Amino acid sequence: MNTFEQLIGRQITKILRLDTGEDFPPLSFPLAIFVMLDDSSGLFIGFGFHSETTELGYMTLADLEDHYGTEYGETCLNELDSSDPLNKLVGQKIKFLKVGQLQDDKLKGDTFVIKSGQYAGVVLVVDNDKVTIYSAKTGGQIIFDTEETFPNKQNWVLT
Repeated sequence: MNTFEQLIGRQITKILRLDTGEDFPPLSFPLAIFVMLDDSSGLFIGFGFHSETTELGYMTLADLEDHYGTEYGETCLNELDSSDPLNKLVGQKIKFLKVGQLQDDKLKGDTFVIKSGQYAGVVLVVDNDKVTIYSAKTGGQIIFDTEETFPNKQNWVLT
């Protein structure tokens, strides 16, 4: 089940980077990106460096700032540099969103199932672009307009 289907049809109003400091160069890779869908909430996409998991969540900007300690200087939310290719997504509506589920992301017991909250990645199709976002052992990957979905396809299921 894709728990992010409620985002389809929403317009991207802004994209922010979560970094370890301010004014990071545009080619450096962020800890996460926050795809804002209104003035106060959006899709959080966090990168698992040195792992192949991606954290996804719909949250408010205030929750993001609180959870990642932006007011204490632990991390910083930065505007995108004008040369960042993610800028072309701003103003477009989400037409299609597929989430890559890890096949073995569950801890099962006799009477319970616990999901890890980690995903393989996300494919986001907007009005005029398609972007595939996922984590790899070498860091986060953001690929525009490709037919390739994810590496290790045998371990990932798109929902």
